[in-house]
Amino acid sequence: MKAIIDRLPARRRRRCRNPRLIFDSVYDDYRGVVCYVRMFDGSLTKGDRIIMMGHGREYQVTELGKLMPRAKAVDQLSAGEVGYLVAAIKTLHDVEIGDTVTLAKDPAAEALPGYRPPQHMVFCDFFPGRGPSTRPSAMP
Repeated sequence: MKAIIDRLPARRRRRCRNPRLIFDSVYDDYRGVVCYVRMFDGSLTKGDRIIMMGHGREYQVTELGKLMPRAKAVDQLSAGEVGYLVAAIKTLHDVEIGDTVTLAKDPAAEALPGYRPPQHMVFCDFFPGRGPSTRPSAMP
């Protein structure tokens, strides 16, 4: 454990104030959109007003939590942590993967650099099926 502590560098501070990065989201029938976030700076508390910088929409955080391995609700997420947030977001179209989330009362000047929106792709797989039957048919 000591070698891990000695060899791994400490967390670097970013230029942006209080940004979070959405890296995934899912829709829950009861809570709406659940956003999985990585905290870069600052902290986020239940009840905070947030702005999704990609769309400019403002929401109030109704639930915060961590996956440990099951979801566990917490009152606050701080810098360096990964967790989820629920903010009464109605559709997945309101959330972009890679979007920066910031506090409404003290917004970041710019979004986190270097993250591009994902490209939509279609994947197709082919599986071998059964070929023609090798058994002789009973009828000609």
